[in-house]
Amino acid sequence: MSYPPNQPDPAVVAGLQKRFSGLDNNLTYQPGHRIHNAYTTYKAADASAGAASRAYKDEAQRQKASKPYDPNQKRGTVGGVTYYQAGHQVLAPRAGDASKKAGEHANKRAGFNSMYGDVLKAKGGNTYQTHVAAADAAKASSEKYDRLKKQHQKHS
Repeated sequence: MSYPPNQPDPAVVAGLQKRFSGLDNNLTYQPGHRIHNAYTTYKAADASAGAASRAYKDEAQRQKASKPYDPNQKRGTVGGVTYYQAGHQVLAPRAGDASKKAGEHANKRAGFNSMYGDVLKAKGGNTYQTHVAAADAAKASSEKYDRLKKQHQKHS
């Protein structure tokens, strides 16, 4: 039997509803249930990581050293961009914060994927793969910002 597009198989939905409370017939997460709380937790971590990343990028833009460089100030290059020592001192903790928050997002999303992967797969399309890719991207972002932090610290 076929089902309307984007409509999960009712037998699969019924099985998932027995395993996980808080799912409606469209596999939407209902407020007040563990699955919804886990969803909103990783979404909040995603937003926090995005804000920390933007804060680093905005500050990095402000801290760029302009040519001609002041020969009396120590400077160093990170990611192909030159900053004075004071800029590195400001950017190192920002990069550290972005790394930490991206790592938290990666962990929370990966945990959601692990716990509720069957629900994501039942939603169809590439929902599960998209969630896994987002967790992997958050982990890569955490690692990138950690490298930037270390490079800024080296020039501080």
